[in-house]
Amino acid sequence: MHPHTKSDKEERINIRASHLEKRLIATASRLSMIRPAQFARQAILEKAQRIIAEANHLTLSQEDWNKFIVALDQEPKEIPALKKLFSKKTLFD
Repeated sequence: MHPHTKSDKEERINIRASHLEKRLIATASRLSMIRPAQFARQAILEKAQRIIAEANHLTLSQEDWNKFIVALDQEPKEIPALKKLFSKKTLFD
């Protein structure tokens, strides 16, 4: 049995780059002492991780943070429609 599953195999990603972009990547990869493909993959992965982290990160101004804290400290509102919904039996009851 092969130690790698089908999902473990690397897949190729092709990109188009101008001559200048290709030279820039080649120079940066040489300075980093890694192959251009490895340099590009690392850069892409770092950017992807940063975008995902930013999408999952909530930033509030001090004023908005204070409003948020006040809202958390308030007594919960009773919403009749939700109370009715949660009082119904479900398939799991």
